[in-house]
Amino acid sequence: MENKKNWLKRIKEEFMANYKEAEEFKDLYTKAIADFNKYKKRKEMEMKETKDEGKKELMEKFFNVIENMGRALEVINENKSDTENLKKGVEMIYKQFISIFKEEGGEIINPLEGEEFNPEIHEAIDIEYIEDKNLDGKIIKGVQKGFKFKGKVVVPSKVIVGKIKEEKNEGSTPEKKESEKEEV
Repeated sequence: MENKKNWLKRIKEEFMANYKEAEEFKDLYTKAIADFNKYKKRKEMEMKETKDEGKKELMEKFFNVIENMGRALEVINENKSDTENLKKGVEMIYKQFISIFKEEGGEIINPLEGEEFNPEIHEAIDIEYIEDKNLDGKIIKGVQKGFKFKGKVVVPSKVIVGKIKEEKNEGSTPEKKESEKEEV
């Protein structure tokens, strides 16, 4: 009987030790989940702050362009006939926009006539039938510029592509043979 009591006591002690260890693991698990959730929220906040900082920097750059646009509008309102200065002002503002665009990783896709059509950077919005074989599959006209951001196409340029006019085959076709039989 003594062996049974010792055995039960040992089993109970092992059970309690295992139970205590399971409780410790449960506490560690709960703390790890809480820490992970805090980390996740902190990273989301940092990401938002980083995005906002980037937007703020970009807005500062555009603010200078907006100011110059305002000055150009003032010149228009004051001197309705001073088109040369107006043209220079608009060109300056355009160059500022392009500069900011490139500085931020943008690249303009400017399709040129005679350039090979590339579906990765061009979108064919129409086909123009041509007779010049050298222009087959080439851009006939650029309709709208596109742009890339850090090398990846965001907006493809819109183009009209040349396609060689195919001569109709005047040879015999099943339809033609049937109509010839009916005539006889």
